[in-house]
Amino acid sequence: MKMRQTHCRRLAACLVFLMLFLSGMQGAAAENTGTLTIYFHGKTPAGTEINLSDTVFHIHKAAVMVNGEWTLTEPFQDAGITFEDTGASQMKKNAERLQDYALENAIPGQTEKTGDNGRVSFEKLDMGMYLIYQDSDRIWEENGQKTGFRSAPFLISIPSRDTEGNTLWTVTAEPKTEWIACEEEKPDKKPENQENWAQEILGAAQTGDPTRIMDIILLLSASALITIMAAQFRQYRKKGSGPF
Repeated sequence: MKMRQTHCRRLAACLVFLMLFLSGMQGAAAENTGTLTIYFHGKTPAGTEINLSDTVFHIHKAAVMVNGEWTLTEPFQDAGITFEDTGASQMKKNAERLQDYALENAIPGQTEKTGDNGRVSFEKLDMGMYLIYQDSDRIWEENGQKTGFRSAPFLISIPSRDTEGNTLWTVTAEPKTEWIACEEEKPDKKPENQENWAQEILGAAQTGDPTRIMDIILLLSASALITIMAAQFRQYRKKGSGPF
């Protein structure tokens, strides 16, 4: 009886230890993944701050840390960039090049859409350098004019560090936005007479009407002859003599 109780206690202790061990592993795994929240908003020319909803953002894991250096992931290995210079200007160029490369090669990534508050979150992100870019310009019509916002692609690392050097696994990014006004394309205007002549000739050719084609040719020839004769008459008048 006592031996059975002893075995039960040992088994219970083992189960408790196993549960604690598994929960510790889950906690460690959770600590090694991060969350990136994008807050997409902008200011209109009138100075009104607005949240930009229904905007799709793409995210790609573009680089990982290897031996203390950022190394491009396999899908981006031929993108032709390095991270030797991590200054703001160079990182902006890197982000633009990586976006172009992702679009040119149709590299799959994760996509999410901003909500009414202009926010969208990407969760369970492993350690790495991530490329984020807007799917397309956020356009709408206001007072008969198409307007909207455009954001530049950017790179951000998970985890990141704040200004005090603290490691952050939960990161919020606010893309730089640009106000855009879309101008409607206006068709080129052609001379009315030229367009009418072209339509008549084309119509005659399509219908195969020889009478109409001959009429048009004769009319064009007569017009050209009259123009030449008028020019000659003006020349003779300048010389003080007539053509006849």
